[in-house]
Amino acid sequence: MAPPPDVETTVSTETSLLPAWLLDGLRVIRPTLLGEIDGRLYAREPEGESGFALARFRFGLVFEPTEWLRAVATAEWVGEHAALLDGYVILRPFEWLEVGVGYAKTPLFPSFRLEPVHTLPFPDRAPVVTAFRVQRDAGAEVRIAPREAPVEAIVRVGNGSGSILGNDTPIPAGYASADLVLGRAWSGASASDRGWGLRLGAAGMIESVRDRNGVAGTAPLGFVYYRPTIVSGERLVGEAHAITYLDTVRLTFEGALAQESRSRDDDGNPSTPRVALDPIRSSGLTAELAWVALGGARAPGFAPTLAPGSSGAWAGGALEVAVRFDALWLGWGAADVTEGGALAGGASVRWWPVDFVTVTLAGHVTRYATPPIETPQEIWSWDALLRLGVFWGLGAVNG
Repeated sequence: MAPPPDVETTVSTETSLLPAWLLDGLRVIRPTLLGEIDGRLYAREPEGESGFALARFRFGLVFEPTEWLRAVATAEWVGEHAALLDGYVILRPFEWLEVGVGYAKTPLFPSFRLEPVHTLPFPDRAPVVTAFRVQRDAGAEVRIAPREAPVEAIVRVGNGSGSILGNDTPIPAGYASADLVLGRAWSGASASDRGWGLRLGAAGMIESVRDRNGVAGTAPLGFVYYRPTIVSGERLVGEAHAITYLDTVRLTFEGALAQESRSRDDDGNPSTPRVALDPIRSSGLTAELAWVALGGARAPGFAPTLAPGSSGAWAGGALEVAVRFDALWLGWGAADVTEGGALAGGASVRWWPVDFVTVTLAGHVTRYATPPIETPQEIWSWDALLRLGVFWGLGAVNG
């Protein structure tokens, strides 16, 4: 399918106080909103300005007139200009088959593809996922997810990691993923098998690029500590993943490897062949352990459920505690490119007091393989943030 953006198909319980006629309309055309504001603290000024910052501000619409058709459009307003975040249509001719067309998430990394950002235990994606993912592209895909067999597969053709308006080259990007899904991770599992779950699989992409930035090293709050190398030609990215669910605990492993070709124009004549340079390689591994300390266990694509109270009374919402480790090895394999990377650890506590508000406290420690050019004497860094999030129509809680 064109991946779920940071929205779900159901109308969230925050709409329960609206008139019946409006609820009926919202089931066909639903507005969505996500706003997040941070109080941030950086180790030193070159890595970022401590203080308040708007992390995300998104408006969108979901059009779902029938069970077999869904259209999504979402814009991100944080940045110099408003930008399209999602714009796609999903057709579901059969229960086991989905066809997606438009600008949407790619099949790389299930923690990115399947988990809406406002439901994550951490405030942002893992640095490994940020480095290697292709966030979104314009294209078409087919997703197969039979209820009779515990497998899922996706094939996608798109314009790759370049502009939303077109390809870098006449050759489109190709993606494929295949997963074994058991228990809670499989839509066809019985209710008795949903106390545990496993998603085990791999995905890859191939594309042809023209003088574009390669893989970069970025700290959790956005500081670029390893400048990307300009790449050109064939670009390959592969990733493998294992996600395990056991009651209120989820353990996620994701690893990635990229090989990026390079070339240069040595005579200034665009009609003559470019000189091939050694390709560069980058790799990474992330591991995350998340535990729901208050509330019900996570389901794939959803936040923890709120703790039930007696006679509808508030029982504290939902609370999740998580730790994460990331390792990145960047720019290796070419004698003329300086290698880089980092080891990073983080911890996060996220609270859902109600089903449309989150409060997150998180911190990270990073050890750079080579010092950033902004701080040439420093190899250690840290950051911390407190984030308040409000969302509407995103179905962040299942049930």
